[in-house]
Amino acid sequence: MGSKDDTAVESLLRLSTPSSTMDTTIRRRSFDDAQSRFKCRKVLGIGGKEPSKVLQVLGRHESYLLIIPRGYETWQLIIASCLFLFAVMWLVFPGTWLSIVGSHADPVIGNMCCRIIAGALFAIISTTWYTEPTSMLALRNTLMLQYIYSGIATFSLTWAFMTNKSKFLLGLAIIHGFLTIGSVFYYFAFREMNKPTPDKPFNKSNDDRNHVD
Repeated sequence: MGSKDDTAVESLLRLSTPSSTMDTTIRRRSFDDAQSRFKCRKVLGIGGKEPSKVLQVLGRHESYLLIIPRGYETWQLIIASCLFLFAVMWLVFPGTWLSIVGSHADPVIGNMCCRIIAGALFAIISTTWYTEPTSMLALRNTLMLQYIYSGIATFSLTWAFMTNKSKFLLGLAIIHGFLTIGSVFYYFAFREMNKPTPDKPFNKSNDDRNHVD
């Protein structure tokens, strides 16, 4: 009777051993796969705040957490309002603008130039209003568009004032200079506040969260 029981136990052990070994192998593979996926995500920088190894090698990193300088929304409202007023003036009243600055050009050519400038201003305004602050690239391009226009307009209006000595031109040059300074300030403020975070140095305990074995 005892020998039969021992034989039954041995047969049960033989039947259960492969399944338990298979379960252990599956669990081990699952653990290895999860660890591999974790390492890949860490190397590629997916879901993390720190710059990844790959992006550091490529020299490019953009954080998911975009830091917006204080007063940026107010500044965008100010610059969009100013450009909107200029665009309406040059689109609806080009003749009045030309007479104020003392232009002696052909009225048809002068009106056409004013309306072309107004169209460009409306394009800048639309870009400013409909660009969400979701990425550094979008904000950088918007601010670059603003300060390039304002800078060129400041230079042109100042040059025209030196020729005509019109106080109206001087006022417009000062306003555009203010817009240029503000756009350049926020452009560099965004760059400084959203710089890539450098790798953390190794400490004595070799506890480096950015290190991947």
